[in-house]
Amino acid sequence: MLDSEARVLVARLVAGYPGREFPQSSEMLYVEQLRDLEFVDALAAVDGLIRTSRFLPSIAEVRLAADTGPIPEEVWPEAVRIACAMWDGAQHVAAPEWADPRILRAVRAMGVDAIRMSDPKDHRPRQEFARIYAAVRERQTQDEAREALTLRDVSIEMRELAEGVGLLPEGVR
Repeated sequence: MLDSEARVLVARLVAGYPGREFPQSSEMLYVEQLRDLEFVDALAAVDGLIRTSRFLPSIAEVRLAADTGPIPEEVWPEAVRIACAMWDGAQHVAAPEWADPRILRAVRAMGVDAIRMSDPKDHRPRQEFARIYAAVRERQTQDEAREALTLRDVSIEMRELAEGVGLLPEGVR
């Protein structure tokens, strides 16, 4: 999305939580961290969070809400398809290239055979897989947030270093 669209999202968040202090540095960080999302998905996420969250959502919460990937309850058929593709009738084989990385990670965590040989009438493996997949999605969101914080810290350190040696143009802070 464009920076101007990301600023629209931030303005909606600020308007949705009146009385909440929102410094310009926070606004800049939200814009920076949300601009890689699709605007329509992020706008729907922000509006949904304003309707349901009592507190200003974090960047990670907005990103998670804007994630349009499949929800845990919908990925079981794909997990079975991946698990079956990883078995050639005699041994396990490499994962198919077309597999969604998050679903594949959850398939490996649960076990290819546990999925491949599960009884279609038994709902427990499907529920267990949904739980594992939800944890994989949450972990990915946390990793992305941690990476963003690391990149921000490096960016701040680089800016301070550049300021210290006089490399920033005048008026840039």
